[in-house]
Amino acid sequence: MNSSEVSAETLALYQKYHEESRRNAALKADNAKVILLKEYEEISNFISDIENKRDEVERHCTLSLNADRSDKKNIIIPSNPYLDSLIQTVTDHICKLLNCYRDLKIWIQYHVPALTDGADFRIPVIEDVLSMITNVEGSSSGFLSNGIDYHLKRAGIVKILRSFPQHEDAKAALSHHDNKSFTDVYVSSCSIRDDLSQVIDILTKNENIITSQ
Repeated sequence: MNSSEVSAETLALYQKYHEESRRNAALKADNAKVILLKEYEEISNFISDIENKRDEVERHCTLSLNADRSDKKNIIIPSNPYLDSLIQTVTDHICKLLNCYRDLKIWIQYHVPALTDGADFRIPVIEDVLSMITNVEGSSSGFLSNGIDYHLKRAGIVKILRSFPQHEDAKAALSHHDNKSFTDVYVSSCSIRDDLSQVIDILTKNENIITSQ
């Protein structure tokens, strides 16, 4: 088999792989669009549900402050389960969204035209869409660190409370920290929903341009 025959065979395999990958990307993108709409509704409902429940944060924080301190060597100050649940819910939504954003970017990149096709008018539109999704992706990823920061800072306050349970400033700091974290969860959720809305909007307005041949 000469080199030209090998090249032709390799090219055929590459084209087959490319077409299969393109079809797979299209299927994943279709699924991602459905998930995005569902996530928008679920996040909106989540925001409405927690909007007026700051008292739940304070109630569970009080349980932490009233932990049994009879055994001075083994004081257990529980976490705030309500906040833990909220943070986990937001984290789960973000992970789903990041998967969708990744699948959409791959699908869009498969539609970037060659400049020689004379369809270069689509390139700026596609670049704008990719840029927005990339920015939203970065913002969403940033929110994932909030949960880690919350637990680390809370652990520092709890450490002081274990050593000085009568320390009123430490008690106030724990309450303030939990309430601030609740606000952070609420604001972050609103930002994630708003970013998601922009992605849905720009895809809806430009899908025909992206997929046109």
